[in-house]
Amino acid sequence: MSAYLDESGTHSKNLMILGGFVSTSGRWSDFARECDDIASFFKIETFHMKELRNGNSKRYRHLSVNKRKEMLGCVLHAIREHTMYGIFDCLIPFEYESLSTPLFRSKFGSAYSLCVNGCILVMWDLLTGQSRKTESISIFLEHGHKNAVEAMRVIGEYKYSTDPLDLSQFESVVCREEDPLRGPGLKVATFGLGDKKSMRPLWAADVLAYCTHGLIMSRGNDPFCAGVIDAIEEKVKYVGHSWNEDSIKSAIADVEEGEAARKLVRSDTYSLKKYLRSFRLDVRELPVGLLVDRSNTPQEDLERFLFTQKDAKP
Repeated sequence: MSAYLDESGTHSKNLMILGGFVSTSGRWSDFARECDDIASFFKIETFHMKELRNGNSKRYRHLSVNKRKEMLGCVLHAIREHTMYGIFDCLIPFEYESLSTPLFRSKFGSAYSLCVNGCILVMWDLLTGQSRKTESISIFLEHGHKNAVEAMRVIGEYKYSTDPLDLSQFESVVCREEDPLRGPGLKVATFGLGDKKSMRPLWAADVLAYCTHGLIMSRGNDPFCAGVIDAIEEKVKYVGHSWNEDSIKSAIADVEEGEAARKLVRSDTYSLKKYLRSFRLDVRELPVGLLVDRSNTPQEDLERFLFTQKDAKP
C-alpha cells in the first residue's frame, strides 16, 4: 500500500489541509498510466487543480473551458477507478502556534508536521482496525514545502519507533518490556518526496487537498469543490481528522511527557554504560537497551563484576 499526500492552504494561518489517497502499488501503476494518457491527449506536463480553475492560468491557456472540464472528468475517473481511500488532516495553523512555543515547534515540528502525524493517525485506524492487524504503508509527499524535510524526519522517527526489532541474534534479552508501538499496527515501509511530473499519484492528492480546503473554507458553499468531493465519495471512502484546541493541547502534553521520559532514560543509560565499562565490558546501545559483550573482558574484571551482582537487587 502507498499513500500520496499534498497540501493546500499552507500560505494561510486560517486553515491547512494535508490530504491524498491510499491504494495498492498495482492500482497506482494503472492510475499513472491513465494520467500519462491524459497528459498526452490534453498536451499538459502535469495537473494542478488551482490553475485548472483559474481562467487566467498560463499552464492551461491552450485549453477551452469545456476542454478543462473534460480533463478534470478524466482525472476524476482515474481517481475513482484506481484509489481505495481518500484521507485528509486539517489544522488551523494560528491555533497551533498560539498553543505552542517557538522552541517546541523547532524541536518537535511545525503545523505541517502535525498534519503529517494526523494523516498517519487516520491511516492507522483505517488500515489496521485500530491495531488489530499489521499493515505496511509507503508515504510520499510533494516536495517544495518549506517544512517538507522536517516532515521526512517526523515520518522517519515514526518508522524507527514502530518497526519490529530483530532480536534473533541475541541468546537472551533481560528486563525488556514489550513496546506496544512495535506490536500490530501501521508500519512505514518507505517514504520520500516527489513532484507531480514524476509522481502521477500526486495529481490525485492535489485534487483532494484543494477541494477539501475549498469546501471547509466555504463552509460547504463551494459548488465546484462540493461536486468534486461528491464524485469521489461515490466510489472511494473519504476519511479525515481535524485538530482542535483540546487535541492540540493533548498532543503537546504527550510529546513533552514523552521527551521527559526519554531524557531520564538517556541519563540512566549513560550512567549504566559508564558503570559497565568500569569493568572493561564492551557495551553497545541498541533500541531496546544495552548489548553487553564480556568475551574480551579480562577474567579478574569479570569476576569483580559478577561479585558485585551478588548483592544487587533483582
